[in-house]
Amino acid sequence: MRTLRFGLGAPVFPVEDVAKAARFADESGFDGFWVAEYLIRRGDRGLALEPLTILAAVARDTHRVHLGTYVVGLERRHPSMLAFIAASVDQLSGGRFILGLGTGALEMDRALGIPHGQATSRLGEYIEVLRRLWREEKPHYKGSYYSLNGGTLSVFPVRNSIPIWVAAQGPTGMEVAGTLADGWVSNWLYTPEGFGRALAEVRRGAEARGREGSSIVAVFEAGVSVAETEAEAERYGIPGVKAKLLKIGGSYSYGYRQLKAMGYEGPPPERTDQIPDRMVKACSMIGTPAQVIERIEAYAEQGVEYFITTFMNPGGESLFARKVLPHFRNRQV
Repeated sequence: MRTLRFGLGAPVFPVEDVAKAARFADESGFDGFWVAEYLIRRGDRGLALEPLTILAAVARDTHRVHLGTYVVGLERRHPSMLAFIAASVDQLSGGRFILGLGTGALEMDRALGIPHGQATSRLGEYIEVLRRLWREEKPHYKGSYYSLNGGTLSVFPVRNSIPIWVAAQGPTGMEVAGTLADGWVSNWLYTPEGFGRALAEVRRGAEARGREGSSIVAVFEAGVSVAETEAEAERYGIPGVKAKLLKIGGSYSYGYRQLKAMGYEGPPPERTDQIPDRMVKACSMIGTPAQVIERIEAYAEQGVEYFITTFMNPGGESLFARKVLPHFRNRQV
């Protein structure tokens, strides 16, 4: 059994709001503060700083919440460099860092000329190198993609290792999550029942390798729009979730498979009006506090142990902290 936990997804646009959001998370009852990685500027929303830099900056402004990335792409940093930076953030935060790791966003990497080959195949070795650097004085390792030759990292984490949560939606990545990761992070495109089925796959993979399936933290990235009236929540939430579903379902093969699993018919969507409202409601948390509590309960029943919440409406995080978080205080799942 674990205590049900909630992390606040950081508003990376604009930069000046990030430190304020971190302090809010720390003071209002959230369990974690999470920063995404955006390499490409998006419209006129301002600058988005590198996520580990942000977490290092807010480490001294916070005292209770753990600090995490959701997620950094492995193709963008050699594992030795990421091990060094992550250990530094862990030291600055007093051992509160969680590394959310993924294979990166193909279209974003291509736009900046970052090679993107065999990322999923590299994932297992990448994790192995990270852990050896964090745990061993003079690590030696020879893999198909990476090697270590006895160099000692100049800084170690506060703990024996840093928790690694892997974001993966395809079968190979989910297998790696089950085999090696401390947590599995889903994206938005899961109904409660769909999440339960996917989590069962991850945990079967863990058990096939001799691990306890329950040792892996089950994490759902949740799109939330919570307001005093359902109409107000829908005004922001439905367009926000449709934009997310269009981006993932229309750009990635795994996302399109997820859309079809939720009942979507037709070719990959090219416009938000091709995505039915019923699909938005099926995979998000939109409504009054009571309605959002009901949705959280549905996901928790399917195995979610940690929610990374991304808020789409102004003031949503404050209302959530006041009227939703207290309902789940010390809830065991």
